[in-house]
Amino acid sequence: MLVAGAGRVIGKGVIECLAQDGATVAINYRVSAADAEQLVAELEKNRQMTSDRGN
Repeated sequence: MLVAGAGRVIGKGVIECLAQDGATVAINYRVSAADAEQLVAELEKNRQMTSDRGN
């Protein structure tokens, strides 16, 4: 699945939901590098918190 604008607003929400449900996601950007990098950091933090709870 391709989610356009994944670093911002609606696309970001879709990516967050997919990742929360266990989907593997890739973040690509054309202009919004800072938004994309922030989203990646948030997703990695959430994934780490989830895996810590599972142990």
